[in-house]
Amino acid sequence: MLCSGLNQYDIPKMGKIAFGGLDLIDLHLEVAIHQVPVITWVKPDLVMSSNPFYCEIHENRMRFYFIPEDDKSTLYVFDAMNVKRINTQN
Repeated sequence: MLCSGLNQYDIPKMGKIAFGGLDLIDLHLEVAIHQVPVITWVKPDLVMSSNPFYCEIHENRMRFYFIPEDDKSTLYVFDAMNVKRINTQN
């Protein structure tokens, strides 16, 4: 199962900031097996993953749809890029 979420932190003399992410959950083990931070903010206290999202496969890529604001909002669409993993271990 793919889930999203966030946590807001109060930074003294700076205000609030939100950090969010996506978790891939193994439903048999009931644990997160992979976590990816979401580092895109609409504003400092509103991260892209703050409300429900949708994900689908589109042209062999994962496409994510986010509507982070409450009430009136914007639909944000992101395509995940293929990243080549390089083994750095000897």
